[in-house]
Amino acid sequence: MSRYDPELGNIVNGALDLIAKNVKEKEKAINPKLEYESIAELAKKLDYAKDAVRWLLDHSSGSVDLHGLAHWASAVERLRKEIQEGL
Repeated sequence: MSRYDPELGNIVNGALDLIAKNVKEKEKAINPKLEYESIAELAKKLDYAKDAVRWLLDHSSGSVDLHGLAHWASAVERLRKEIQEGL
């Protein structure tokens, strides 16, 4: 009959956390430009930023997520650059 050993469980969980951390670090070293973000995720963020710019052009005194037109316009440019570099 087996019984659960909490101390052993903590050791195993700690080891799994270290393995996951090492895998993430290796992935980042292989592809540092995207840092875990796929092109699809960047494209979704770009669409959101472009929609924010369009809305702010129509509503000059408004803000999107507490940011103004300059923030969202620079986000569009940054995301376009990241996508180009990732291709």
